[in-house]
Amino acid sequence: MGFLSYVASAVFLGAMANSVRKTRRARREENEEAERTRRRIEEELRRDREEHEAWLRELEERRKRNALRKRTAFRFYDDLSREEFSRIVAESRKGIKRLISISCTGSTVTGVVRSQSKLTEWTFRLDFNDWGRLTGSYWITSENDDSVIPKVVGDRISSAIISKVGRVARQEPAPEEPPIEFVPCPSCGVLVQADLPVCPECGRPLKDGERDNAKRSRRDNSGQSVMSDEKARNAFLLLLMGFVIAVLALVGMLV
Repeated sequence: MGFLSYVASAVFLGAMANSVRKTRRARREENEEAERTRRRIEEELRRDREEHEAWLRELEERRKRNALRKRTAFRFYDDLSREEFSRIVAESRKGIKRLISISCTGSTVTGVVRSQSKLTEWTFRLDFNDWGRLTGSYWITSENDDSVIPKVVGDRISSAIISKVGRVARQEPAPEEPPIEFVPCPSCGVLVQADLPVCPECGRPLKDGERDNAKRSRRDNSGQSVMSDEKARNAFLLLLMGFVIAVLALVGMLV
């Protein structure tokens, strides 16, 4: 009877220990899952914050560039005069009955539109000053962001400008810069730019004569290396010819 009680107690204690282990394992898995969820949320928040900061930086950069563009002095060129631009602006209102009036001052186009209820009016502005000239690009400022009339007018004017002057302003090609030449310093041997007055490594002044000598020495060294390579090739060819002649002579003696 005592043995059976011992066995029953052992089985009970084993079951209890197994239940405790399962409970601990389940709790550990829950904690690990919660930690993974927390890390995933933190990573998503970090990415969202970085994207938001990048968007803010891009918005600020765009605002600065737009302010700088507006401050650029505008002028008309021979490819599109003030009178031609005024004519293009006047023709852009054709077929738009709600567009009461349209006018231009410099590169800025101002339009007055009657509302659909015909009780009120609202205005819009189109800024065609693209870094001082007309290229077809424009920026809209409107009191009614839901209306497509400003964009329709802007697209008409933009198409007419592009047909006259092209999509972008002509730019002169930048001159090609000469390649930078380096020479060894007579004191420390470090390669420095040939036009520097002093060596940035050791601080020794480089005179014009020393720079010329360094350039000449560099050219001479390159020429000597080419000559040494040529001599090595000639010596190898002579050695190969001697070996072939010796082999032929040996074969003739054996025959």
